[in-house]
Amino acid sequence: MLDTVANLDRSGDQLRKMAGWSVFLSVVIGFIAGVTSHSFPVFLLFVALAAVALAIYFFARHNDLSNNLRKFILPMITLMREDIDRGGTLTLRLNLSDPMAKEYQTGSETLRKRMNTEQTTYQLTWMEARTVLADDSTLELTITDQIRQRKTTRRNARGKVKVKLKYRVRHLIDVRIGFRRDSYALAHQESGPYASDMSVKEGEKRNMLRIRRVAQSSSITDTLPLNAVMETLSSAYGRVNLVKQEGN
Repeated sequence: MLDTVANLDRSGDQLRKMAGWSVFLSVVIGFIAGVTSHSFPVFLLFVALAAVALAIYFFARHNDLSNNLRKFILPMITLMREDIDRGGTLTLRLNLSDPMAKEYQTGSETLRKRMNTEQTTYQLTWMEARTVLADDSTLELTITDQIRQRKTTRRNARGKVKVKLKYRVRHLIDVRIGFRRDSYALAHQESGPYASDMSVKEGEKRNMLRIRRVAQSSSITDTLPLNAVMETLSSAYGRVNLVKQEGN
């Protein structure tokens, strides 16, 4: 089902691009045709075509899904299938809406009054995943995006207003893995690139390891790199050792 949704979203992206170009070309060609033919109805015809293309553009934009589906979620599912027993389940809770929608706004303030810089922040948890891996370890993965937008408005000596937008995106990766005590033993020394971000909660049947990592980007169109999550998962396994079973 997710494959079908991803294909529809890809088609929607293509439709939006085509509609945008159609608006531009309709206005330009309509203006030229109207001037050269001295026919106002011809100009109105192209304006009508531009209006239709514009309506299609906004419809496709309104129904657009996050690129996280095609560029992160589906590739992640493909990789995780190799680590889940046949017949096992992967529970996903997804939010693929616009992370900068008003409902996800967490704050707004003016930073520099003279330069008129406004800062707006957003936060959206767009994926929660739970499964049991082939080695009977439990896995919980949560990904949250925190977005900071800074909008600076300047007026030059000629009175022309310029607006500059700057973004910072923090992808918060929260991984919890429960290792069976009869299969894995905690290593005596923490190792790996994310050892300082790791916490351990020992239990009667399982030891729960939690790793929190942050990946940053300066563009709202960049998706979270899949290897950032895979490396985080691998580092958890670097914190444990296999327990030797009797007779092996």
